Amino acid sequence: MSEKRILIIENDDDVVAALRNEIEAFGFQLDYAGNGELGLEMALEGKYELILLELKLRRLNGLEVLRRLRERAKALPILILSSQSHESDIILGLELGADEYLTKPFSPRELCARIRSMLRRVEAYRTQFSSAENAILEFGQLHIDLMNQTVTLDGKVLTLTKTEYHLLRCLSTRAGRVFTREELIQEVFGYSISVYRRSINPHISRLRSKIEPDPTNPTYLRTIRGLGYRFVRSEEL
Repeated sequence: MSEKRILIIENDDDVVAALRNEIEAFGFQLDYAGNGELGLEMALEGKYELILLELKLRRLNGLEVLRRLRERAKALPILILSSQSHESDIILGLELGADEYLTKPFSPRELCARIRSMLRRVEAYRTQFSSAENAILEFGQLHIDLMNQTVTLDGKVLTLTKTEYHLLRCLSTRAGRVFTREELIQEVFGYSISVYRRSINPHISRLRSKIEPDPTNPTYLRTIRGLGYRFVRSEEL
């Protein structure tokens, strides 16, 4: 059996050295790219369980690496490691498709805990939707292909961000259930901090702008005043 691998794209050799023992003790081989161009090439050509990505990179900045990765590897788990802790930087990273964002300084143990959490969610998702009978959800003209992670409306493929797709998947696979904002944050990001709480509403609005025939009068994703959001059951349409 081939060894499972994690790729870290990072300028600082000392950071890589500090993390290597912990990550390899966790049972993974740690591969290393010292600039953005090399990191993007390795991430696309290699078979990695997860990518650790610094934002301040030589040759190609981390946000551009992230954007290009998401164009070609939608399901690949990506955790941003960065000294940039401003709320706007975190939100932009999540908007472009990062799964989590960890600011420096952090302990190797904290990073490994995040890695374990991310990989558990990935495995749970794969297990939940591995059977053919759960592969496609249909809500009128809105079709959600869970296996291929594609969404179509009236036969046209929609372009969703990773966060928008995760929100849609969470709500639609449990259609009829009311989710609070905090529950959606936990489902999509894995844990709750204030920046995610404040940014969940814009994600909902942008998702509606793509899937709803009339976003001002939602057909699929409805607000339950004082409680949260629910996705309609197919029989309600």
